[in-house]
Amino acid sequence: MRRPPASVIAAGAFCAALTGCALAAATLASYDTAPSGLEVHDERLRRALATGATDSTIRRVRRKGDWSPDDRLLGLLYEGSVAYYAGRYDESARVLDRAAAMAEDRYTKSLSKEALSIVTNDRALPWVPGETELLFIHYYGMLDYTRRGMPDEAAVEARQLSALLQRFADQGDATDAGTRAALHYLAGAVFEADGEATDADVAYRIARAIGDSLVPAARPAPATGRRTAAPPTGDVLVVVEDGFVAHRVDLSVYLAFAGGDAAAFATSGERSRSAALGLSARVVNELASVEGNGLYYTGTNSLYLGGAKRGDDDYLLKLSWPVYRRPTRRVPAAVVVVDDSLSDGVRLAGDVTEAAIGDYRRIQARVISRSIVRAAAKYAAAKVAQKKVEKKHGEEAGWLAKLAVNAVGAVMERADTRSWHLLPDRVGLVRLTLPAGPHTLWVSPAGGAGGVRPGVAGDATVGARVPLGTVEVRPGTVTIVSARLWR
Repeated sequence: MRRPPASVIAAGAFCAALTGCALAAATLASYDTAPSGLEVHDERLRRALATGATDSTIRRVRRKGDWSPDDRLLGLLYEGSVAYYAGRYDESARVLDRAAAMAEDRYTKSLSKEALSIVTNDRALPWVPGETELLFIHYYGMLDYTRRGMPDEAAVEARQLSALLQRFADQGDATDAGTRAALHYLAGAVFEADGEATDADVAYRIARAIGDSLVPAARPAPATGRRTAAPPTGDVLVVVEDGFVAHRVDLSVYLAFAGGDAAAFATSGERSRSAALGLSARVVNELASVEGNGLYYTGTNSLYLGGAKRGDDDYLLKLSWPVYRRPTRRVPAAVVVVDDSLSDGVRLAGDVTEAAIGDYRRIQARVISRSIVRAAAKYAAAKVAQKKVEKKHGEEAGWLAKLAVNAVGAVMERADTRSWHLLPDRVGLVRLTLPAGPHTLWVSPAGGAGGVRPGVAGDATVGARVPLGTVEVRPGTVTIVSARLWR
């Protein structure tokens, strides 16, 4: 694990005195990262989930547990999703219900503490979920109630999910399409399981319109007229989650700026803010030609813009914002095994990683602007401190004062990498029509390049199987089951 340098710890002690212990502690903790760039507690939590250690994990993500995020809303989302994977569906539903109300409140209201981030960092703000994270609160709610055999309550969650999907319809783009189509379709299946045929039909039609062939078509209505009676059948919708969503890591950006900007930043008030906003536009334009566009992790946590060079201390600003690190390896496409025979391959309908990155892309310019305004304020504070100390104690003392203020600013300038890091990387759907009655189902990663070919469960194309148990297929309706393939 990567530990904070001694210089960071020393400066951090000074930060605590100036900015408050809680924020300083959270900022310093963010320097303690795993090789993946995740903070250590998030890395350990992911590993614990992937190895099935859910019972011990849930105690550590509850409030004030050592793996619980410092933000209350994010802590509820962690607790609710871990409870779901631990099979504690009633607990998960209760926790996520509280999270849904809090998340909606934060998403729709302006944040009263936003100004504080100008002098500290974005971790001073309450964490606000993106659109995809808001949708997945109700996704888990639907599955919680489905697992508990409560179709009416699951339909309530489906209705809330559908309302959010419609609300966000104009904000989405191609990166969201698969995920939103899958969520519409899943909501439709929940409606169908509850006997709400009209709502189900609407959800299915929207899903097909968004996702085209990415999702399976709805089960056709039974034919009418006289004909030989066929054995009764029903449908099973298998929801397959795999891997972990791309996570945020800190990017430190060093920006060279002209003397005119430096003079403006050394002032205070509207002139400094105006100069910072102008510089923001320049940064956003320059990022368009930079590898990763300041949005994706490219193998380094540092970026130099505007011809910035090390040592240009007087004319070099340190900025920070989050970038996304995609999964390095993805679980191969999955197949469903029914009664020890391979069935259909899962159609990967939703790339949750791309949807989450799309959410951030829409607010990235605002995050960058806030970082630059904050850096300008810190630059001005350092200049003011230098002048005041110089008058009383001389030029050398003034230089030391400027150095101290700059050190605090550099340490506290840290990207807000908080996110719901427990979400899956992708969500896939497959719908099977089976004879009514009990069937044993499994989900398995396909072998090789992820292709699917006919065979039996012992075939080399089938990897480690995740049991879905015995599923009772009911005539004329759909049964929903789900599984997660951990990387």
